Amino acid sequence: MRVEHLAALVRLGEHHFSRTFRATFGLAPHAWLRDRRLERARELLVTTDGSISSIRSGGAAVARLPGGYLPASFAASLASSTGGARGNAR
Repeated sequence: MRVEHLAALVRLGEHHFSRTFRATFGLAPHAWLRDRRLERARELLVTTDGSISSIRSGGAAVARLPGGYLPASFAASLASSTGGARGNAR
């Protein structure tokens, strides 16, 4: 979902919406959404036996992340690798 669509839903300008969102949630809209997707991917890695590629490509919760995006973003934002998260949880 794009910021301009969200802003239009609440009848705010795109920049005002982004500033208000950041003030409320502490992150820009795209960063907040990325973090929610990574949290969902981590949950799926820990609670299922699905492969990283099946988790990456399946469902709106992870939103079909690009090939290398999930492992790289996972490691950067959660201080863990995708494989490490699965191994540490079991």
